[in-house]
Amino acid sequence: MKTIITTLVTVVAAFGICAANPPADQPELRIYHIAVGQGDCTLIVIKDNVCGAPNTYKVVSILIDAGPISDAVVVGRVLQGIKDTIKAAGGDGLQYIVASHLHSDHLRGIYSILLALKKSTDPDYAWKSKVKLIDRIGYSHFFSYKMDKCWNIANGRTRDAYKTLTTTGAFKGQHLVVKSKDDILKPFKLAHSSMVCISSNGEVNGSWVAQTKAGSTTEAKSENDLSFSFYLRFGAFRYLTAGDAGGTATGSYSNIETPIATYLNTTYGGGNFHVCCFKVSHHGSDHSTKTTFLNTINPSSCVIESALQSYNGTRIPVERVVTDLTTKCTLANVYTTYIPEKKKKSTAPDYDKPAADLQDVNMYILGAPATGGNVTIAVFTKQRNKADLKLSSGVGTPTTITCSKAHPDAPGCP
Repeated sequence: MKTIITTLVTVVAAFGICAANPPADQPELRIYHIAVGQGDCTLIVIKDNVCGAPNTYKVVSILIDAGPISDAVVVGRVLQGIKDTIKAAGGDGLQYIVASHLHSDHLRGIYSILLALKKSTDPDYAWKSKVKLIDRIGYSHFFSYKMDKCWNIANGRTRDAYKTLTTTGAFKGQHLVVKSKDDILKPFKLAHSSMVCISSNGEVNGSWVAQTKAGSTTEAKSENDLSFSFYLRFGAFRYLTAGDAGGTATGSYSNIETPIATYLNTTYGGGNFHVCCFKVSHHGSDHSTKTTFLNTINPSSCVIESALQSYNGTRIPVERVVTDLTTKCTLANVYTTYIPEKKKKSTAPDYDKPAADLQDVNMYILGAPATGGNVTIAVFTKQRNKADLKLSSGVGTPTTITCSKAHPDAPGCP
Protein backbone atom coordinates (compact mmCIF):
# COMPACT_ATOMS: atom_id res chain seq x y z
CA MET A 1 0.00 0.00 0.00
CA LYS A 2 2.78 2.46 0.91
CA THR A 3 4.42 1.88 -2.50
CA ILE A 4 1.15 2.57 -4.32
CA ILE A 5 0.54 5.82 -2.44
CA THR A 6 4.13 7.01 -2.94
CA THR A 7 3.82 6.40 -6.68
CA LEU A 8 0.49 8.22 -6.86
CA VAL A 9 1.74 11.28 -5.02
CA THR A 10 4.49 11.68 -7.64
CA VAL A 11 2.00 11.81 -10.51
CA VAL A 12 -0.20 14.71 -9.43
CA ALA A 13 -1.27 17.69 -11.64
CA ALA A 14 -3.73 19.00 -14.31
CA PHE A 15 -7.06 18.01 -12.72
CA GLY A 16 -5.37 17.20 -9.44
CA ILE A 17 -3.47 14.06 -10.37
CA CYS A 18 -1.10 12.54 -12.84
CA ALA A 19 1.22 15.13 -14.34
CA ALA A 20 4.15 12.78 -14.74
CA ASN A 21 3.81 9.41 -16.37
CA PRO A 22 3.64 6.37 -14.09
CA PRO A 23 5.72 3.30 -14.98
CA ALA A 24 5.37 2.62 -18.72
CA ASP A 25 4.88 -1.10 -18.23
CA GLN A 26 1.61 -0.90 -16.28
CA PRO A 27 -2.00 -0.30 -17.29
CA GLU A 28 -3.73 2.54 -15.48
CA LEU A 29 -7.18 4.06 -15.16
CA ARG A 30 -7.99 7.67 -14.32
CA ILE A 31 -11.54 8.91 -13.70
CA TYR A 32 -12.00 12.65 -13.22
CA HIS A 33 -15.31 13.95 -11.89
CA ILE A 34 -14.84 17.58 -12.90
CA ALA A 35 -16.74 20.20 -10.90
CA VAL A 36 -18.57 22.35 -13.46
CA GLY A 37 -21.37 23.66 -11.26
CA GLN A 38 -24.84 22.15 -11.34
CA GLY A 39 -24.20 19.45 -13.92
CA ASP A 40 -22.18 16.36 -14.84
CA CYS A 41 -18.71 16.23 -16.37
CA THR A 42 -16.62 13.07 -16.27
CA LEU A 43 -13.33 12.34 -18.03
CA ILE A 44 -12.21 8.70 -18.25
CA VAL A 45 -8.65 7.95 -19.40
CA ILE A 46 -7.71 4.30 -19.89
CA LYS A 47 -4.18 3.09 -20.60
CA ASP A 48 -4.02 -0.61 -21.35
CA ASN A 49 -1.88 -3.04 -23.27
CA VAL A 50 -3.11 -4.43 -26.56
CA CYS A 51 -4.31 -8.01 -26.89
CA GLY A 52 -1.50 -10.20 -28.20
CA ALA A 53 1.08 -7.44 -27.67
CA PRO A 54 1.75 -7.12 -23.93
CA ASN A 55 4.43 -4.46 -24.43
CA THR A 56 2.25 -2.25 -26.66
CA TYR A 57 -0.09 0.22 -24.98
CA LYS A 58 -3.01 2.34 -26.13
CA VAL A 59 -4.64 5.27 -24.38
CA VAL A 60 -8.39 5.72 -24.87
CA SER A 61 -10.11 8.82 -23.47
CA ILE A 62 -13.83 9.44 -23.06
CA LEU A 63 -15.59 12.64 -21.99
CA ILE A 64 -19.12 12.12 -20.65
CA ASP A 65 -21.08 15.38 -20.44
CA ALA A 66 -19.58 18.80 -19.67
CA GLY A 67 -22.12 20.53 -17.48
CA PRO A 68 -23.73 23.91 -18.28
CA ILE A 69 -20.50 25.87 -18.94
CA SER A 70 -20.41 28.46 -21.74
CA ASP A 71 -18.08 31.30 -20.68
CA ALA A 72 -15.07 31.27 -23.02
CA VAL A 73 -12.49 31.50 -20.23
CA VAL A 74 -14.12 28.72 -18.23
CA VAL A 75 -14.49 26.48 -21.29
CA GLY A 76 -10.86 27.10 -22.19
CA ARG A 77 -9.77 26.24 -18.66
CA VAL A 78 -11.67 22.93 -18.67
CA LEU A 79 -10.53 22.05 -22.19
CA GLN A 80 -6.88 22.78 -21.30
CA GLY A 81 -7.19 20.50 -18.28
CA ILE A 82 -8.60 17.72 -20.45
CA LYS A 83 -5.75 18.12 -22.95
CA ASP A 84 -3.02 18.16 -20.30
CA THR A 85 -4.45 15.16 -18.50
CA ILE A 86 -4.68 13.02 -21.62
CA LYS A 87 -1.15 13.98 -22.69
CA ALA A 88 0.16 13.09 -19.22
CA ALA A 89 -1.21 9.58 -19.71
CA GLY A 90 0.49 9.29 -23.10
CA GLY A 91 -2.65 9.88 -25.16
CA ASP A 92 -3.18 12.23 -28.08
CA GLY A 93 -6.80 13.32 -27.64
CA LEU A 94 -10.37 12.28 -26.98
CA GLN A 95 -11.73 9.24 -28.80
CA TYR A 96 -15.32 9.75 -27.64
CA ILE A 97 -17.50 12.61 -26.43
CA VAL A 98 -20.74 11.32 -24.91
CA ALA A 99 -23.86 13.37 -24.25
CA SER A 100 -25.67 11.18 -21.73
CA HIS A 101 -28.88 13.00 -22.67
CA LEU A 102 -29.92 16.34 -24.11
CA HIS A 103 -30.51 18.53 -21.05
CA SER A 104 -28.41 21.67 -20.88
CA ASP A 105 -26.75 20.82 -17.55
CA HIS A 106 -25.06 18.00 -19.47
CA LEU A 107 -25.09 19.18 -23.08
CA ARG A 108 -24.37 22.91 -23.02
CA GLY A 109 -20.74 22.38 -22.00
CA ILE A 110 -20.23 19.84 -24.79
CA TYR A 111 -21.64 22.31 -27.30
CA SER A 112 -19.33 25.03 -25.91
CA ILE A 113 -16.29 22.73 -26.08
CA LEU A 114 -17.09 21.78 -29.68
CA LEU A 115 -17.38 25.45 -30.61
CA ALA A 116 -13.99 26.13 -28.99
CA LEU A 117 -12.44 23.20 -30.84
CA LYS A 118 -13.94 24.43 -34.13
CA LYS A 119 -12.22 27.80 -33.69
CA SER A 120 -8.92 26.47 -32.33
CA THR A 121 -5.78 26.23 -34.48
CA ASP A 122 -3.80 24.45 -31.75
CA PRO A 123 -2.21 21.33 -33.32
CA ASP A 124 -2.78 19.48 -30.03
CA TYR A 125 -6.48 19.46 -30.94
CA ALA A 126 -5.98 17.81 -34.32
CA TRP A 127 -8.03 14.88 -33.01
CA LYS A 128 -11.18 17.05 -33.20
CA SER A 129 -11.86 15.85 -36.75
CA LYS A 130 -11.79 12.21 -35.63
CA VAL A 131 -13.49 12.22 -32.23
CA LYS A 132 -16.72 10.22 -32.24
CA LEU A 133 -19.87 11.81 -30.82
CA ILE A 134 -22.21 9.52 -28.93
CA ASP A 135 -25.69 10.92 -28.34
CA ARG A 136 -29.22 10.00 -29.22
CA ILE A 137 -29.30 12.47 -32.11
CA GLY A 138 -27.20 9.91 -33.95
CA TYR A 139 -30.10 7.44 -33.91
CA SER A 140 -32.26 7.07 -36.98
CA HIS A 141 -35.24 6.68 -34.61
CA PHE A 142 -34.67 9.94 -32.75
CA PHE A 143 -37.42 10.19 -30.17
CA SER A 144 -38.84 13.66 -29.75
CA TYR A 145 -39.10 15.47 -26.47
CA LYS A 146 -40.52 18.91 -25.84
CA MET A 147 -38.36 21.51 -24.09
CA ASP A 148 -38.78 21.38 -20.32
CA LYS A 149 -37.56 23.74 -17.61
CA CYS A 150 -34.05 22.26 -17.64
CA TRP A 151 -33.62 23.43 -21.23
CA ASN A 152 -34.10 27.04 -20.27
CA ILE A 153 -31.26 27.62 -17.80
CA ALA A 154 -29.95 30.79 -19.45
CA ASN A 155 -29.00 29.00 -22.64
CA GLY A 156 -31.91 29.02 -25.03
CA ARG A 157 -32.31 25.97 -27.21
CA THR A 158 -28.96 24.24 -26.76
CA ARG A 159 -30.20 21.02 -28.30
CA ASP A 160 -31.09 22.65 -31.61
CA ALA A 161 -27.75 24.46 -31.88
CA TYR A 162 -25.86 21.28 -30.95
CA LYS A 163 -27.84 19.25 -33.47
CA THR A 164 -26.99 21.73 -36.24
CA LEU A 165 -23.30 21.79 -35.33
CA THR A 166 -23.04 18.00 -35.33
CA THR A 167 -25.31 17.04 -38.24
CA THR A 168 -24.76 19.77 -40.83
CA GLY A 169 -21.95 21.86 -39.31
CA ALA A 170 -18.26 21.39 -38.48
CA PHE A 171 -18.72 17.99 -36.83
CA LYS A 172 -20.95 16.46 -39.50
CA GLY A 173 -20.40 12.73 -39.97
CA GLN A 174 -18.80 12.14 -36.57
CA HIS A 175 -21.78 10.59 -34.80
CA LEU A 176 -21.42 7.00 -33.65
CA VAL A 177 -24.63 5.09 -33.02
CA VAL A 178 -24.17 3.11 -29.81
CA LYS A 179 -26.91 0.79 -28.61
CA SER A 180 -27.36 -1.26 -25.45
CA LYS A 181 -24.84 -4.13 -25.22
CA ASP A 182 -22.29 -2.36 -27.49
CA ASP A 183 -18.73 -2.23 -26.10
CA ILE A 184 -17.18 1.08 -27.19
CA LEU A 185 -13.67 -0.13 -26.27
CA LYS A 186 -13.87 -3.24 -28.47
CA PRO A 187 -12.27 -1.56 -31.54
CA PHE A 188 -9.12 -0.86 -29.51
CA LYS A 189 -8.54 -4.52 -28.50
CA LEU A 190 -7.52 -3.69 -24.94
CA ALA A 191 -6.40 -6.60 -22.77
CA HIS A 192 -8.08 -5.67 -19.49
CA SER A 193 -10.80 -3.15 -20.35
CA SER A 194 -14.34 -2.91 -21.64
CA MET A 195 -17.02 -0.21 -21.52
CA VAL A 196 -20.43 -1.60 -22.35
CA CYS A 197 -23.49 0.52 -23.05
CA ILE A 198 -26.32 -0.68 -20.82
CA SER A 199 -29.06 1.79 -21.75
CA SER A 200 -29.45 4.15 -24.69
CA ASN A 201 -32.30 6.20 -26.08
CA GLY A 202 -34.80 4.48 -23.83
CA GLU A 203 -33.62 0.92 -24.51
CA VAL A 204 -32.07 -1.70 -22.24
CA ASN A 205 -30.91 -5.07 -23.60
CA GLY A 206 -32.39 -4.22 -26.99
CA SER A 207 -35.89 -3.56 -25.65
CA TRP A 208 -37.69 -0.24 -25.32
CA VAL A 209 -38.29 0.39 -21.60
CA ALA A 210 -38.94 4.14 -21.46
CA GLN A 211 -42.59 5.14 -21.33
CA THR A 212 -44.17 7.52 -23.81
CA LYS A 213 -46.60 10.27 -22.95
CA ALA A 214 -50.28 9.44 -23.14
CA GLY A 215 -51.53 9.50 -26.72
CA SER A 216 -48.02 9.55 -28.23
CA THR A 217 -45.80 6.85 -29.70
CA THR A 218 -42.75 9.07 -30.20
CA GLU A 219 -42.62 11.50 -27.27
CA ALA A 220 -40.90 10.15 -24.16
CA LYS A 221 -42.23 11.07 -20.72
CA SER A 222 -38.86 12.53 -19.83
CA GLU A 223 -35.57 13.30 -21.56
CA ASN A 224 -33.89 11.76 -18.50
CA ASP A 225 -35.41 8.38 -19.42
CA LEU A 226 -33.36 8.42 -22.61
CA SER A 227 -29.99 8.64 -20.82
CA PHE A 228 -27.02 6.56 -21.87
CA SER A 229 -25.54 4.36 -19.16
CA PHE A 230 -22.16 2.61 -19.31
CA TYR A 231 -20.55 -0.19 -17.32
CA LEU A 232 -16.75 0.17 -17.25
CA ARG A 233 -14.53 -2.78 -16.39
CA PHE A 234 -10.78 -2.45 -15.85
CA GLY A 235 -9.36 -5.70 -14.54
CA ALA A 236 -11.36 -6.31 -11.36
CA PHE A 237 -12.45 -2.66 -11.07
CA ARG A 238 -16.09 -1.85 -11.90
CA TYR A 239 -17.69 1.58 -12.52
CA LEU A 240 -21.26 2.54 -13.43
CA THR A 241 -22.52 5.84 -14.83
CA ALA A 242 -26.14 6.31 -15.94
CA GLY A 243 -26.75 9.98 -16.70
CA ASP A 244 -30.06 11.07 -15.19
CA ALA A 245 -31.88 7.74 -15.54
CA GLY A 246 -34.93 7.58 -13.29
CA GLY A 247 -36.05 4.86 -10.94
CA THR A 248 -39.75 5.51 -10.56
CA ALA A 249 -42.64 5.03 -12.96
CA THR A 250 -44.70 7.88 -11.56
CA GLY A 251 -45.41 11.38 -12.81
CA SER A 252 -43.12 12.42 -15.65
CA TYR A 253 -40.56 9.62 -15.20
CA SER A 254 -40.11 6.00 -16.22
CA ASN A 255 -38.39 3.32 -14.16
CA ILE A 256 -35.16 2.78 -16.10
CA GLU A 257 -33.10 1.70 -13.09
CA THR A 258 -34.83 -1.63 -12.57
CA PRO A 259 -34.17 -2.92 -16.14
CA ILE A 260 -30.57 -1.67 -15.85
CA ALA A 261 -30.05 -3.44 -12.52
CA THR A 262 -31.70 -6.63 -13.73
CA TYR A 263 -29.55 -6.76 -16.86
CA LEU A 264 -26.32 -6.07 -14.95
CA ASN A 265 -27.06 -8.63 -12.25
CA THR A 266 -28.10 -11.31 -14.74
CA THR A 267 -25.34 -10.69 -17.29
CA TYR A 268 -22.38 -9.87 -15.07
CA GLY A 269 -23.18 -10.69 -11.46
CA GLY A 270 -24.44 -14.22 -11.25
CA GLY A 271 -26.78 -12.95 -8.55
CA ASN A 272 -23.92 -11.18 -6.75
CA PHE A 273 -23.44 -7.98 -8.72
CA HIS A 274 -21.29 -5.16 -7.37
CA VAL A 275 -19.53 -1.99 -8.53
CA CYS A 276 -16.47 -0.34 -7.03
CA CYS A 277 -17.80 3.15 -7.83
CA PHE A 278 -21.16 4.54 -8.89
CA LYS A 279 -21.50 8.01 -10.42
CA VAL A 280 -24.81 8.87 -8.78
CA SER A 281 -27.61 9.46 -11.28
CA HIS A 282 -29.44 12.78 -11.64
CA HIS A 283 -27.23 14.63 -9.14
CA GLY A 284 -28.87 12.81 -6.24
CA SER A 285 -32.47 13.60 -7.21
CA ASP A 286 -35.24 11.71 -5.43
CA HIS A 287 -36.43 10.45 -8.83
CA SER A 288 -33.30 8.28 -9.14
CA THR A 289 -30.93 6.08 -7.12
CA LYS A 290 -33.76 4.17 -5.48
CA THR A 291 -32.99 1.89 -2.54
CA THR A 292 -33.69 -1.33 -4.45
CA PHE A 293 -31.38 -0.22 -7.26
CA LEU A 294 -28.59 0.54 -4.77
CA ASN A 295 -29.09 -2.86 -3.17
CA THR A 296 -28.48 -4.49 -6.54
CA ILE A 297 -25.44 -2.53 -7.70
CA ASN A 298 -23.99 -2.59 -4.15
CA PRO A 299 -21.34 0.15 -4.62
CA SER A 300 -18.15 0.47 -2.56
CA SER A 301 -17.99 4.22 -3.30
CA CYS A 302 -20.19 6.90 -4.84
CA VAL A 303 -19.67 10.30 -6.45
CA ILE A 304 -22.42 12.95 -6.59
CA GLU A 305 -21.91 15.59 -9.28
CA SER A 306 -23.91 18.62 -8.10
CA ALA A 307 -23.57 22.18 -6.79
CA LEU A 308 -26.46 22.00 -4.30
CA GLN A 309 -28.65 24.06 -6.58
CA SER A 310 -32.39 23.85 -6.79
CA TYR A 311 -34.76 22.82 -9.57
CA ASN A 312 -38.48 23.25 -9.04
CA GLY A 313 -37.88 24.21 -5.39
CA THR A 314 -36.04 21.00 -4.47
CA ARG A 315 -32.32 21.19 -3.74
CA ILE A 316 -30.34 18.19 -4.93
CA PRO A 317 -29.02 15.84 -3.72
CA VAL A 318 -31.99 15.11 -1.49
CA GLU A 319 -31.57 13.79 2.04
CA ARG A 320 -33.05 10.38 1.23
CA VAL A 321 -30.43 9.67 -1.45
CA VAL A 322 -27.52 10.88 0.71
CA THR A 323 -28.74 8.72 3.60
CA ASP A 324 -29.04 5.63 1.38
CA LEU A 325 -25.61 6.22 -0.15
CA THR A 326 -24.05 6.65 3.28
CA THR A 327 -25.58 3.35 4.36
CA LYS A 328 -24.27 1.53 1.30
CA CYS A 329 -20.90 3.18 0.78
CA THR A 330 -20.18 4.46 4.30
CA LEU A 331 -19.90 8.22 4.76
CA ALA A 332 -16.15 8.22 4.07
CA ASN A 333 -16.71 6.76 0.60
CA VAL A 334 -19.42 9.21 -0.54
CA TYR A 335 -17.74 11.99 -2.53
CA THR A 336 -19.30 15.17 -3.91
CA THR A 337 -18.25 17.86 -6.39
CA TYR A 338 -19.65 20.49 -4.03
CA ILE A 339 -18.37 21.88 -0.72
CA PRO A 340 -21.38 22.98 1.37
CA GLU A 341 -21.71 26.17 3.35
CA LYS A 342 -21.51 25.87 7.12
CA LYS A 343 -24.50 26.67 9.29
CA LYS A 344 -24.25 29.82 11.38
CA LYS A 345 -22.42 29.26 14.66
CA SER A 346 -21.88 25.64 13.72
CA THR A 347 -19.51 23.37 11.83
CA ALA A 348 -22.42 21.37 10.41
CA PRO A 349 -22.97 21.59 6.64
CA ASP A 350 -25.91 23.67 5.44
CA TYR A 351 -27.55 21.76 2.62
CA ASP A 352 -30.32 24.35 2.26
CA LYS A 353 -27.97 26.77 0.51
CA PRO A 354 -26.03 26.53 -2.77
CA ALA A 355 -22.50 25.19 -2.47
CA ALA A 356 -19.83 27.43 -0.93
CA ASP A 357 -17.35 26.08 -3.45
CA LEU A 358 -16.68 23.14 -5.74
CA GLN A 359 -14.16 20.33 -5.89
CA ASP A 360 -12.99 17.79 -8.45
CA VAL A 361 -13.12 14.15 -7.36
CA ASN A 362 -10.42 12.17 -9.15
CA MET A 363 -9.82 8.43 -8.98
CA TYR A 364 -6.69 6.57 -9.98
CA ILE A 365 -5.92 2.87 -10.32
CA LEU A 366 -2.40 1.76 -11.13
CA GLY A 367 -2.11 -1.63 -12.78
CA ALA A 368 -5.11 -3.69 -13.91
CA PRO A 369 -6.17 -5.40 -10.65
CA ALA A 370 -6.54 -9.16 -10.84
CA THR A 371 -9.99 -10.71 -10.67
CA GLY A 372 -10.99 -11.88 -7.22
CA GLY A 373 -8.47 -9.72 -5.37
CA ASN A 374 -8.82 -6.37 -3.67
CA VAL A 375 -8.87 -3.24 -5.80
CA THR A 376 -7.09 -0.21 -4.35
CA ILE A 377 -8.50 3.11 -5.57
CA ALA A 378 -6.68 6.34 -4.78
CA VAL A 379 -9.02 9.35 -4.53
CA PHE A 380 -7.83 12.94 -4.82
CA THR A 381 -10.09 15.95 -4.25
CA LYS A 382 -9.05 19.41 -5.39
CA GLN A 383 -10.94 22.63 -4.75
CA ARG A 384 -12.29 24.65 -7.67
CA ASN A 385 -13.60 28.22 -7.46
CA LYS A 386 -17.31 28.11 -8.21
CA ALA A 387 -17.28 31.48 -10.00
CA ASP A 388 -14.61 30.82 -12.64
CA LEU A 389 -13.82 27.10 -12.14
CA LYS A 390 -10.18 27.89 -11.43
CA LEU A 391 -8.42 25.07 -9.60
CA SER A 392 -6.63 25.74 -6.34
CA SER A 393 -2.89 25.26 -6.19
CA GLY A 394 -1.24 22.34 -4.45
CA VAL A 395 -2.37 18.76 -4.01
CA GLY A 396 -3.28 16.90 -0.86
CA THR A 397 -2.39 13.35 0.09
CA PRO A 398 -4.80 10.88 -1.52
CA THR A 399 -7.23 8.78 0.44
CA THR A 400 -7.77 5.17 -0.58
CA ILE A 401 -10.80 2.95 -1.07
CA THR A 402 -10.64 -0.83 -1.07
CA CYS A 403 -13.08 -2.63 -3.33
CA SER A 404 -12.91 -6.23 -2.15
CA LYS A 405 -15.89 -8.11 -3.56
CA ALA A 406 -15.29 -10.80 -6.18
CA HIS A 407 -15.94 -9.96 -9.83
CA PRO A 408 -16.22 -13.08 -11.98
CA ASP A 409 -16.69 -11.17 -15.23
CA ALA A 410 -13.19 -9.76 -15.88
CA PRO A 411 -12.72 -8.61 -19.47
CA GLY A 412 -9.93 -10.17 -21.46
CA CYS A 413 -8.62 -10.90 -24.91
CA PRO A 414 -10.59 -13.30 -27.11
